[in-house]
Amino acid sequence: MGNVLGNIEKKYNVKSIESDGVQIWPWLRLELMYISLKEYKSKVINRQIKISMLFELFINFFCWFRKYDYIMFSSSNQRVEVDSNMYDKSLDYIVDVLGQDKCLTIEVPYPNHFNRKKYYTKNVVSFRVLDAFRLIFKKALGSKVNIENINELNLLLEENNLSLKSNLSTLIKHFNNDVKIYTLLLKLYKPKSVFVNNAYGKMAFVFAANKLGIKTVEVQHGVIGYQHPAYNSNINLDATFYPKFILLNGKNDANSINKSKIYADTQTYIVGSYFLDEAISNFNKNSEIVKRLNDYEIRIGVTLQLDFEIELIDLIIEVARETPKFVFILIPRGDYVTDLASLNLPCNIITDMMDGFYNVIQHCDIHTTIYSTCALESPSFNITNIIYNYKNLSVNYFIGLLDFDLHKFINNKDEYISALQAFRNNKSLELDNSRNYLPGYKNNINTIISNII
Repeated sequence: MGNVLGNIEKKYNVKSIESDGVQIWPWLRLELMYISLKEYKSKVINRQIKISMLFELFINFFCWFRKYDYIMFSSSNQRVEVDSNMYDKSLDYIVDVLGQDKCLTIEVPYPNHFNRKKYYTKNVVSFRVLDAFRLIFKKALGSKVNIENINELNLLLEENNLSLKSNLSTLIKHFNNDVKIYTLLLKLYKPKSVFVNNAYGKMAFVFAANKLGIKTVEVQHGVIGYQHPAYNSNINLDATFYPKFILLNGKNDANSINKSKIYADTQTYIVGSYFLDEAISNFNKNSEIVKRLNDYEIRIGVTLQLDFEIELIDLIIEVARETPKFVFILIPRGDYVTDLASLNLPCNIITDMMDGFYNVIQHCDIHTTIYSTCALESPSFNITNIIYNYKNLSVNYFIGLLDFDLHKFINNKDEYISALQAFRNNKSLELDNSRNYLPGYKNNINTIISNII
């Protein structure tokens, strides 16, 4: 999708498409990205889920009624277990540095919140509260919106065989509605700075904060590279939609962002990864896992992805049936989306080792995914990747980030098996991953934090 958007931005005057004098292309391009990646999926919300959502409204509810200097936006899938606590690997160390009493974390359930008693930081509230306000205000979205140069948008959609999930006026109203809610929130709290771990998912929040002159900081949460549509553009877009600063994992992502026209190099700071540093320094192999995997010649950790979970599982099933001496450990994103019981999985596919990527991968020899960030983290454990280049997504994501000679990109079962056989004959690898993840996260954060708040 990155190439498609790039071509569109070269051919069409997308910056001229405005609503009441404000560019809409910065967020509209993301609507097209989500649709292309199948992010919009219908969800069946049954009675039990509705009850669960209602209870989530009241998680640490009274934390809303305090004064804070900093507001953090995160999601529950960023939490990992550390010393029996659920730790937000992207933001909790920053919260510690700034002071827990000074920070409010608004957490998006992905798909659910964890037991709040296990949360490492105190002041964590649910995004469901803001969702409720969005639903209430949605009933009063207002009347007609003004759209300038709508013909340019219609032309680019038609010529590129693209469509929107709703009519444009409704999308604009929804975005403006979100901006109003976030503006009210920020005026009430008057924070010095706000932090988000997914700025393009909370663009209305970033826009509202920038309009109010509040410092905005993004903490990298996944793969960026040279093709991610949210971080790469060949044109200068309205900077109000983007954070003032972005904290990056390594030099490779800094290089890719600095070649784009969204961020200047003065806005980027390389800090590394808190949890990756901790996982490397504190890991001890689990004797039960070692025993369970010991009889296999090669152990492959397979990081699944919500968008293409079944596509990757189908490939693994084909390969596993022809390689009984190799074992494949599926690592889901939260709970499995696929009904595994219906798939007749071979015995050398393990599905119940739910200890998370960092614990599982260090018992493996190889890592496989499509375009998960875990592919960039694996080399830090001296684990090479065999990546399923489904619909050419992997090559587009990882170009410039992974050494294509050391990490193999495959397109089908036969190429996968050949790559596994080649690895079995040459297991001696020494991987340097410092360009993707700068070591020393804590020191790096401590050094730069005063520059960004």
